[in-house]
Amino acid sequence: MKHKTVMSILSVLLIAINCTTFPGALISKAATGASEKNFSASQSSYAEYIKKYGSYNTLKEKITLSVDSVAEGENYSVESNLYGNASKAVIMNDKSSVIFNFHMPDSIICNIAVKYLSMSKSNGVIEQSLEIDGDVPFDEAETFSYERLWKKNEKTKKDTLGNDIKPSTEEYKNWNTEIISDSSGYTTDAFVFAFEKGAHSIKLNGVRGEVAIETITLQPISDIKKYDEFISEYDTAAKEGTGASSIVLEGEDYLYKTDVSISEINDRSSYDTYPQSASKLKLNAIGGTNWQTPRQKLTWSFNIERDGFYKISLRFKQSYKDGAYVSRKLYIDGEVPFEEASSLEFPYNSNWQTDCFGNENGEYGFYLKSGKHTVTLEVCLGSMGKWLNDVEDIVYSLNEIYREVTMITGSSPDTERDYKFERTIPDTLEKLKEQYRKLEDIYQK
Repeated sequence: MKHKTVMSILSVLLIAINCTTFPGALISKAATGASEKNFSASQSSYAEYIKKYGSYNTLKEKITLSVDSVAEGENYSVESNLYGNASKAVIMNDKSSVIFNFHMPDSIICNIAVKYLSMSKSNGVIEQSLEIDGDVPFDEAETFSYERLWKKNEKTKKDTLGNDIKPSTEEYKNWNTEIISDSSGYTTDAFVFAFEKGAHSIKLNGVRGEVAIETITLQPISDIKKYDEFISEYDTAAKEGTGASSIVLEGEDYLYKTDVSISEINDRSSYDTYPQSASKLKLNAIGGTNWQTPRQKLTWSFNIERDGFYKISLRFKQSYKDGAYVSRKLYIDGEVPFEEASSLEFPYNSNWQTDCFGNENGEYGFYLKSGKHTVTLEVCLGSMGKWLNDVEDIVYSLNEIYREVTMITGSSPDTERDYKFERTIPDTLEKLKEQYRKLEDIYQK
């Protein structure tokens, strides 16, 4: 985010948020709640899966599978009229499995979206696994999670000394749509799935929590435009704006959060942080070290009085680790507006910073029509995610190489013996050199 020439806008949206970096433990998938790679598994990694099927044509029209498409399953029930939805839904728990059958008219690739309703009584994550035609398509699909929304159920109260008390929260029960993606955050875009022409099945297996499933939708892969293409769609008159007043949103006044652990905090490092008191504890920011796990989201709502372009400016503090940055994905009304918004960087500084989202060419403009809107920030790994994913794929390959070597040497090699690897396993040595080159490329980046 750089300060450059300011384009004509209607207003500036200001949000006070406290951001932190990821601790070292978060670079493993186990730390994010996702499954680690099973090196004995027959399926491939997602990267290998995409290389194999990525040349397929994208699905053009949605294919929706309702409860009527359920062929068989275990430990599930069917209900209707759940939270205002008259359609039938499958109720699943951690021991349930449900199989949806369908026919694919052509060989394609697509995203898979699930319309669901959280039914869990606990605060934990709802997780399931996915199988296509009886097999897990790639390692990362072994476990995916459903997002849950939490909201305040009371206003901020004060204790007898005048200190703010954190308000309690409750789950916001509502039908949502989850596009199946990487729970670890290594892959920032939604997973792409491949189907050959013909009959297929999708099986959902309960792993943790209870959930109601109304539909599974196979849908075209979302095509997010670059900012230059996004902005070029608006004419000059729309970009000039009409000078509406600024809208200020306080970070702690969020609409929803996706994790109960994200909470309001008190900051006394700057008198500019509102509200402020030298003697009382005031909840005047949100985030910090409890807003650092990939896919955690915070959402705010606001009203626009006049159509036009707006900039988004944040007052934030990212002071966890010197020399590092953190990333957030931006959503406007539930959608990522352009590609660059999927990985916005927040640099380190021990002090509070104020900056507009933008790049080296200037600040981004967001076209908003009059009415109610939402803005969401999601923790993501940004460019670091690809590097970590590449490193994990290298580790995966090195484990395969290790098994090939131990087939010759055994688990306790004889240090005095020449195993003549150049003759016995020349292909394995080439694989080892290839992984070395990949590590060198990552290091140079």
